[in-house]
Amino acid sequence: MHSIQHPLRGPARLLTALLSTLALSALGACGAGVPAGLVVLPGSTQAPNPEGAGAIVERPFFHTFGKVPFGSTVTHVFELENTERVPISILRITPGCSCTVPRITAVSPSGERSEGRPSDSGRLLTVPPGWIAELELSIDTRGREVVSNVDKLVTVRLMSDSALTPFIGLELHLKVVRPLELVPAEFNLDRLATSIGGRAQVRIVSREPHDSEPVEIVASPEGVEVELYPDPSSPGGVWILDARVAADLPPGPLLGEVAVRTVQGDGPGLTLAVPLRVEIVPDLSVEPAKLTLMPNAQGELPERGASIFLRLPGETFRVQRVGLVGEQREILEVEALPFEPREDGSSNRWEIDLRVTGPPTAETFSGEIELQLLGAAADPDELTELRIPYDGIFLP
Repeated sequence: MHSIQHPLRGPARLLTALLSTLALSALGACGAGVPAGLVVLPGSTQAPNPEGAGAIVERPFFHTFGKVPFGSTVTHVFELENTERVPISILRITPGCSCTVPRITAVSPSGERSEGRPSDSGRLLTVPPGWIAELELSIDTRGREVVSNVDKLVTVRLMSDSALTPFIGLELHLKVVRPLELVPAEFNLDRLATSIGGRAQVRIVSREPHDSEPVEIVASPEGVEVELYPDPSSPGGVWILDARVAADLPPGPLLGEVAVRTVQGDGPGLTLAVPLRVEIVPDLSVEPAKLTLMPNAQGELPERGASIFLRLPGETFRVQRVGLVGEQREILEVEALPFEPREDGSSNRWEIDLRVTGPPTAETFSGEIELQLLGAAADPDELTELRIPYDGIFLP
């Protein structure tokens, strides 16, 4: 799986030429009555000839879909004949891209069909002598690994128990044409503080043939306001999707899509679906929320740590006091350290380290780390109480 500038250049061209030569040799051997394993049948696949404009060549191991519109699913069937005198089992089919879905069927000379499917024996399908295996490969152009407006070559590897052709490589070429491209492909706001919300932008860029444009927002997740307008810094053909996540939303994941209606030429175009992903978190949060001390392979209890974040831009705080409450606190030690502190010792992030200083007297224990924070509340002189639970297991 990789992107190319031309399906017939460089190493791919040399490899395909070699495979085609082997296939033709195999067909000659087959015609002479000599078994040649699984043979990819020519005739169902054509490709442009790089040596002559407009000319067509037979390339049994290669198929080009050419230019296809974004949002479509394209399919091609390769035919492989079992020329041996014994059945051949298809063991594995491995596409080089998650956008490609394989399906294989054995077809007898009389038209009888047998669908391939995984089995406990590790075989997908058994192809009797003289039967043809139809390998159907479908590519979803909406796949995350498919880059629009760029040539793409997908490789597919078939593995069988044939002594003559245990491995067969196949190639699919396409160029997904997307008249309106999203840059970046989604709104990803990561984590947002509850009290302030957030904002992110996606640019919509017009590609050839430049006859499409977005016209209106038709849907957006609850709590998200989206505006569509031309990019003022661009001479034309670029629009901005401006998403604002409201403040005071409840903590938790916020997932959804912004849907944009488009037009193409004089008619309707594709509806753009722009994913939006954000995690709403408290202004002051602890990660992880709980510390667990577990013995390692040597039976030791390694140090564990948590981070306290104040996610308000420009705001910092100080840890005024840190202590332990609960079981085994006499053999535990806790320390609070600021991350990249300011001159006054404050920071928007503090690291809390919990370590064992002696042998525990119980197999299990639990408790809390108590902290007093200054500057983490709306009133900068107000102390904020924070507790981080801990537990542990000791195996004597």
